[in-house]
Amino acid sequence: MSQRDLFLLGLGLYWGEGVKSNTGIATLVNSDPGIVAMGKEWFMSCLGVSLQDFRPYIYVSIQYKNSSGKITSFWSKILNIPKDQFKVIIIKNTSKKIYHNHKEYFGVLQLRVRKGTDLKYRILGLIEGCKTGRKK
Repeated sequence: MSQRDLFLLGLGLYWGEGVKSNTGIATLVNSDPGIVAMGKEWFMSCLGVSLQDFRPYIYVSIQYKNSSGKITSFWSKILNIPKDQFKVIIIKNTSKKIYHNHKEYFGVLQLRVRKGTDLKYRILGLIEGCKTGRKK
């Protein structure tokens, strides 16, 4: 994949799965390890984000609270980011549904970029350019 291909793919990923609100920092959100890993590569290769600037948050349903260490290890290995950069958030949901995919459940990961507010607005500007470019 060329650098241009990676850039455009990452921009599309962020357009669909990134934080676009007026508050917050550059963040890609997904539960699919492949999408998150591609997003990390995009942040680093195309936008100059260093490994130390990632602050991943893992959102885990309360019924998986005892597996949070295993889940953190999973994401750390997938993303090659040290475990001490992760934060686990336990979601206290009111759902009574019991999930039977315990071996496949790894929560939802927010791949946050530390001090990434300016980066988020740069990305949003690029997305806006794609939108206006399409209208011509």
